[in-house]
Amino acid sequence: MEEKKWFRELTDHELDESKRMQNNEVYRTIESWDPVEGMTGNPPGAHDNAPKPPGSYPGFNPKF
Repeated sequence: MEEKKWFRELTDHELDESKRMQNNEVYRTIESWDPVEGMTGNPPGAHDNAPKPPGSYPGFNPKF
């Protein structure tokens, strides 16, 4: 069941992000890049305005 919830959250994020970009909202803005902090989300783009994506896939432990 945990996997189903993860995929639902990922789908919600991706579909909302896609709709925003279809309405001419940029994925991310160059102004949201900070050389020290990286991507700050300020100002936000479609990725930042969409519902938060889920974290790592449940039970996935890659071996490096």
